[in-house]
Amino acid sequence: MQQAARHVHDGAAQTQAHPYNDLTEAHLAVASFHGLLDAIERHVWHLVDPARVSTIYGTSSARDGTDPVEYAALRMVTSIPTLEDKDHRLPSTPTPIDHPWAYAAKALGAAIDLLATHTDGKGISRSPDGPVVWDFGARRRALGRVADLTGAALSCSETLGLRAGQAGAHWSNVRRWLPAFEESRAWAAQAVHRSKDRTGAGPLDDIGLANPPVRLFDPITELSDRITRLRRSAWGSLTHPDYSLATLHDFASIGLAVNAHCAAFHGVDLRHVADSPELARVPQIVRARAWQRVLGDLHDVISPGPGDSIVRTDTTAARHLLAEIAPLVESAGRSRTSRSTGEVLNGAVDTMAQIGAWNAMTYDRLASSGHVRIRAANLTGEQITDLPEYAAAKLRGTSVSVTPALHQRTLEHYRDAAERISNAQASSPPLPTFGPSPETLVMGRAQTS
Repeated sequence: MQQAARHVHDGAAQTQAHPYNDLTEAHLAVASFHGLLDAIERHVWHLVDPARVSTIYGTSSARDGTDPVEYAALRMVTSIPTLEDKDHRLPSTPTPIDHPWAYAAKALGAAIDLLATHTDGKGISRSPDGPVVWDFGARRRALGRVADLTGAALSCSETLGLRAGQAGAHWSNVRRWLPAFEESRAWAAQAVHRSKDRTGAGPLDDIGLANPPVRLFDPITELSDRITRLRRSAWGSLTHPDYSLATLHDFASIGLAVNAHCAAFHGVDLRHVADSPELARVPQIVRARAWQRVLGDLHDVISPGPGDSIVRTDTTAARHLLAEIAPLVESAGRSRTSRSTGEVLNGAVDTMAQIGAWNAMTYDRLASSGHVRIRAANLTGEQITDLPEYAAAKLRGTSVSVTPALHQRTLEHYRDAAERISNAQASSPPLPTFGPSPETLVMGRAQTS
């Protein structure tokens, strides 16, 4: 939308400041203007709620329950005369058209295509951003911005007609190509007024492609893309689980790494965390310890099925990238002032919190269905008290479904990892050790004497 608005402004400035050199150039400008109006129409129809279109289209006034912004936006595009006569306009023009308004039309079309990648024809989400795409509040805000853009474009029609006539176009053709747009401009102004939002970015502005490729030309960009793909994989496991705890283990390991490296980037000396209650309250440290507890819970349990190879690839690559752009131990002379690095790391921390919530749901489903098992020999006598079937399995040396207590404990740890912490608790429970890793070493929880 920002690109489209910029191109609309450039086209208006060009039309007002420079007369056309010949009739061909005037034809190109008018054709670009028509293409922009067509793109606006398609964009509006894509944003409105299909279930309410029949109660809006063609009515003279908004009915009860009709959103005023949605109604005004639809009346805006349906009252544009040019859009009702698409077969009798201009002489043929070369394509593609080199004009800012043509670029604006392409930007609007790309926005529609981008949103369409997140849902299917039935409205079912194809990505974790699908609910945002279908959120009516987000679409309502977008309609207000499209209406503001439409009003700006239509305000250029009179100047465009004057320039076309000056370039040699017959005035009867000019009136046919560019009729009066007063009614459409009025509806556009009403939609903007009702939405109470002219220029602010909305939730849909943050939506990217549903399945973007990983860009490898820059470590920071690659890390962002890897984390984004991990987010999509975690969301996908909700509906298509691979019945593998190895995948959940990979997610937990990168959750720990992201928070540890982010804390180090912001100046936390991880070697002193174990002895400093103040450092232990840093939100990234609290989340890192929560992920570490999840790793401890997953260490002794087993499940059928191999892990997800894509998740394994992304987590491995992300760990190497984190070590490159935000090492746990600061090197002499190394600068940590990169704003883009900080933004990516902070975004990765928030993304891992969201992944933690989805992983909790996946783990709960696997455990409830009996797919998460534990070797009975690893259970203590206290854990199998009042569970005779577990005691018998311990004697036989077989595996059993994870105990209800262990199941709930893991879910609690996942909730801690998924929580968006503002003020963490002053203390945290002891962490399990399960094979020292760089993160556990620097956090002081796997020390050797």
